[in-house]
Amino acid sequence: MNGLQAFPTEVLNLVIERLVVGIGIQKLVLLRTVNRAFDASILHTICVSQPVDIDDPATPGLAQQMPPWLRGKVLAVKSRSVSGVDTSYLSVIARVNQSLDSLMDEDEGLRTSRHESIAGAVQLVQEESINHSFEAQNLLSGAVVSGNLAVLASLVQQNEHLSIPVEANNTTPYFPNLLTLAATCGHLDMVRYLLSCGVQLDSISSSRDYQRYRHLDLTSWHVQSEINRSLILHVKPRSALRTSVFGGHGDIVHWLLRPEYRLPITHLEYLSAIVAGAKAGRLDLINALFEVIGKKLSDFPGLENEMMWAATRYNQKHVVQKLLDEGADINAFPDANIRPCHSALHIAASLGNVSMVRFLIERGADVHLNRANSFGHLPVEGAARSGQEEVVELLINEHGANPASALQSAAKGSQSRLIKYLLDRFPDLPFGNAGGDGHIALLRALATKNTRAITFLVEAGVDINDDRFGVPYDEANNAGLGRWVCKHLISLGARSSGGDTFKDEQNSSVRGVLVSERTWDWAGKY
Repeated sequence: MNGLQAFPTEVLNLVIERLVVGIGIQKLVLLRTVNRAFDASILHTICVSQPVDIDDPATPGLAQQMPPWLRGKVLAVKSRSVSGVDTSYLSVIARVNQSLDSLMDEDEGLRTSRHESIAGAVQLVQEESINHSFEAQNLLSGAVVSGNLAVLASLVQQNEHLSIPVEANNTTPYFPNLLTLAATCGHLDMVRYLLSCGVQLDSISSSRDYQRYRHLDLTSWHVQSEINRSLILHVKPRSALRTSVFGGHGDIVHWLLRPEYRLPITHLEYLSAIVAGAKAGRLDLINALFEVIGKKLSDFPGLENEMMWAATRYNQKHVVQKLLDEGADINAFPDANIRPCHSALHIAASLGNVSMVRFLIERGADVHLNRANSFGHLPVEGAARSGQEEVVELLINEHGANPASALQSAAKGSQSRLIKYLLDRFPDLPFGNAGGDGHIALLRALATKNTRAITFLVEAGVDINDDRFGVPYDEANNAGLGRWVCKHLISLGARSSGGDTFKDEQNSSVRGVLVSERTWDWAGKY
């Protein structure tokens, strides 16, 4: 890869443009750490030339999953070409930025950064009517994101018809309320200004989700089911308190906890903020929240496990250790109706966090613990489905995890490189359980339409005409996997019991990708 630096930038950009068409944006982002020139070219391709749209129908959730800084870079560019009649979030980005351009004296670098910050903060809403009230609210929101208090105050003064306490507590489809926005961005001066204008912290009552639980308070925690507790903790939209805790903005948190501004001490949002503190690794803020409500962790059964799962996901070992010391169950699973219902070790393994995996195992996490013997819940299965090769190696080589489970999960996750590694490492793997292990892996690879993985399995000795669970070719055709997949099977020696009539291809989704002949190689990690 270092040889790529010898290419002119224009040539490297063209290479990367062809690459993203072949492997998709998600895989391309994973290559960003190769070297500086490669990274710059990848960002240019994704954000500027955009040969693949982040709103491509094949990756319907991609834009929402992107980190705000990257999404903002892409959308800031896209918003420059919207038409005057466009009513989507791109039009909102364009109008807010254009309005602020005329109000703010910035150099080009600061202006570009502000455009991208606002684009990254906008909610991805399509075709909402934008009335005068929304326009004014959106502009106030843009001023808050920019961090320019003088501009915000000027806008408030110019729009005397706006009642700032009311408007700030409202939302539009495109932005949360102003106080939450200021807290999310870490703008303490904005938070103080809005509070001085009469903004109330409890500004989430318009949320449909919140309405469902508005009658509940901390005293109702004990009588709720486990699934209700989990839903309560993650109810949206988030408050300014929760977002400032999650962002680690301690100065804002302590301001919002002042007696004159804080939520009623029985409000359930405190528990959501405490879980956010576990994600942020801020034991000090967690302690401050418990102190305000006059409670301790043991007063809320099950909260310690919720915090442990959150801290594991965000790699906060010191928080996990604290929770284990206070009674969290390292091998606990969430309620089966809660998705994803995975143990802490499964979460760490799925994320490829080797350090956290070792940390949890050293403290008693069970590598072999499954949930009701169901597929996909073993830690090695989570790692394999996500293509986390180093974790898979660790769990198999050092802790005796089952490579057959890893193979089948890798096939389900369209992880062809990991499949190749496992087949090379364990040549007899396809023949386990009288060939059943290899056959199941083949069927799962078929479901992902990953022709490379299918080839690897057949070359390793999996019988492509094994009919114990149905003829693979017929299963593929009946499932509508597509003419191109069926022809690939024929090229590998597959037999058909129903002739060469191909059924219409049906949509199938693998790890957020709608797989087709164009996009089959977008799924998977590599």
